[in-house]
Amino acid sequence: MKGIPRQCIVWTLIFLASCKLHLMRPLVIGITGSMGKTSTKEAVAAVLSQTKKVLYAKGGYNSEVGLPLFLLGLESPMSSSVIDWAKVLFAALPKVVRNNNYDVVILEMGVDAPGDMDVLLSLVVPDIAILTGIQAIHIGDEQFSSVEDIATEKWKLAEATAGKGGKVIINQDDPLLYNKAQTLKSYDSYGKVPSSTLCITTSISKGNSLEVGVRYQHNIEHYTIHALGDFHVQVVAPAIMVGHLLHLSYDAISKGVEHYLPPKGRGRILRGINNSIIVDSSYNAMPATVIAGVKSISTYTKGRRIAIIGQMNEQGRRSKQIHEETGLAITPYLDVLIGVYGDAKELTKGKNNIKSNIEMFFFESSEEVSNFLPTFIQALDIVYVKGSQTNVRLERVVKKLLAFPKEDSTQLVRQGSQWDKK
Repeated sequence: MKGIPRQCIVWTLIFLASCKLHLMRPLVIGITGSMGKTSTKEAVAAVLSQTKKVLYAKGGYNSEVGLPLFLLGLESPMSSSVIDWAKVLFAALPKVVRNNNYDVVILEMGVDAPGDMDVLLSLVVPDIAILTGIQAIHIGDEQFSSVEDIATEKWKLAEATAGKGGKVIINQDDPLLYNKAQTLKSYDSYGKVPSSTLCITTSISKGNSLEVGVRYQHNIEHYTIHALGDFHVQVVAPAIMVGHLLHLSYDAISKGVEHYLPPKGRGRILRGINNSIIVDSSYNAMPATVIAGVKSISTYTKGRRIAIIGQMNEQGRRSKQIHEETGLAITPYLDVLIGVYGDAKELTKGKNNIKSNIEMFFFESSEEVSNFLPTFIQALDIVYVKGSQTNVRLERVVKKLLAFPKEDSTQLVRQGSQWDKK
């Protein structure tokens, strides 16, 4: 559905959702960035739910259509039919005045092209804005031309929030965000940089968990995260920051952090065939998150460290070079590297420039690699799986590797009859 009918439906949904927020009058937290939005949303919700009634979407409802649908408690008809969408609008009317008893609403605010953030801000300007980081994604025709353009679009959230007197929280480890933050009168930050408002001081792996130390207002605090990799430290840090800003006790924040579970397809640890371990990050992929994810298994010593990496979509004209550079960056931490589909073949291109004892494979589809793996995976292997969605779909590979598919397939992303047809 395109053109005027789509615009009418989008703006009607936004109007109804904004009416609902006006009646609800919650504290609104908006999260944007090139990576970690959904995981950060889950972490913030886990912390604040210890003392407050929190409304947040369990999934990636982050667009001009997805956000109002979430707020109104509706789902997309998965159709371009105007009649089907008219039914959605009719069903939305009574939802405006129902189930409005929430203290906090957490919104994931995604942008794919210039102007997208303006539309989302017409729905609501948050009281607290969190910016997780900027990476080169959504670059191409009718999208962004550079990483600076991406930063400019996402920064609109910070400017709008600061303009209404709200709090802005940035990842200070990101130089683009830090430089832009100098234009604000005040802001809070998290990261490993010592001057961060909340400074990450230590991160130690213990089994399938992380023991993390942070410094906040001259106090050292310790937290346990039930996930692997520094990526999840960066996800939990803004949640701790928000907890402090809203005056939660250390005990409440600590309990919330322990309750945080990575969203489906974003680093969940699953039981694999042949007594292996699966780290399922199959939801999406970009260079920075692939490198961070592979590093999360780098200290594992009980078996082989295997990475199955699908093509990273939306990398623009430099896609092949970016894949080759990513391959060179991750191979020192692996025993086996498997590329899947398209430009992922470039991941293995630099084999002559890296350690000679690594095994490398490339497959054209998730089906091909799924047929290869059952006899290849050995006891105590750890298998990290990450790739983009379109044409890649590595959650199908994860499903094939599950030791207990009936029990654990509900923990996978993109399941159900609608996805099976794609």
